[in-house]
Amino acid sequence: MKSIALVLVSVAALSACGGKGSSPAAAPATNALEAATTTVRHPSPWLDPADDHVAQTSLRNALTAALVIATDDDSLDHADVEGLRPIEPSLKYQNSASTAPNEVSVEGLPLGQTWWATVKSRSGTCFGIEAKSGSFPPTITYAGYKTYLASCRAPTTDPGWTDSDW
Repeated sequence: MKSIALVLVSVAALSACGGKGSSPAAAPATNALEAATTTVRHPSPWLDPADDHVAQTSLRNALTAALVIATDDDSLDHADVEGLRPIEPSLKYQNSASTAPNEVSVEGLPLGQTWWATVKSRSGTCFGIEAKSGSFPPTITYAGYKTYLASCRAPTTDPGWTDSDW
């Protein structure tokens, strides 16, 4: 019981001093019940980094499958739900929003020039990855910690992601 109280005091102290436990997007709680139920926009990655790594690995595996298709077809056109499934069957590909680390939301532009995928981590953070072809290897950009994603559905138009990593 003492160790639980110590952890709670430590987290409260970190939040109060602006440490990694704080979130600029969360409004200050006015009472203990509100503090326990306040939704934080950006879950702190240090709370359970393994959850986020699982989602990121799913995206890397989906990207690898998409690049296999691009190598065979000279395009990302067939790196869709049906095309990805036989290459990396451990993931569930869909055109709707991701709600779990093994569900990958995928979209691509016509002519196979750009491909996007998003995955929702168990921590609540949504991660995205983008491949733009035109040269090989394609340009890869990311979204997640630096670029916040409100929806975990792969975009259908260029979202302008520019992050070089998560």
